[in-house]
Amino acid sequence: MLPLDGLKLRDLEAGFMSRRHMFSIYNPENRSVYKDFKTLDLSCETQDEVDSWKASFLRAGVYPEKSSEAMANGEGEVSRAAGFLGVFFEGVGEASVH
Repeated sequence: MLPLDGLKLRDLEAGFMSRRHMFSIYNPENRSVYKDFKTLDLSCETQDEVDSWKASFLRAGVYPEKSSEAMANGEGEVSRAAGFLGVFFEGVGEASVH
């Protein structure tokens, strides 16, 4: 089981020819997320699957990172996945670990 306390989400840029949508889970205190890994990079086939995973993580208390501009203003960035908080998902797509 993966403890989720203090973890954050961030979007990752896909590679040049990659069709997969990627995001990462990390600890802002620079602690390992899993074993000796500082980040856990995940990818999905479609953006809908990514949104579904992010919504699930939001419900579990893993929030998106704040942008540096929003942090300077003292405001948090609202992720588009946050709109899915109240939505029930029939099924969650599989994510692959890289």
